Amino acid sequence: MAKIDEIKELIGFLKVLFATFVAIDVSLIAWLNKNYSESGFVFNFAALLLATLFSVGIVLVVKAILKNIKSLKDL
Repeated sequence: MAKIDEIKELIGFLKVLFATFVAIDVSLIAWLNKNYSESGFVFNFAALLLATLFSVGIVLVVKAILKNIKSLKDL
């Protein structure tokens, strides 16, 4: 497989990962918004921590996608 095809496949995989992270992040934030008063501190903290981790993951995935797109220019 050519190098350009490998990078395109990697970008495709990263796009799926990005969409998954966004869906999970939005779902966690919506759950937290709806249930913060009814659930305990531990669940609220865990949801907030996970939402933060997925948000950081989104940023890292976007950076990886952009880096791979820029590397396509060099090929």
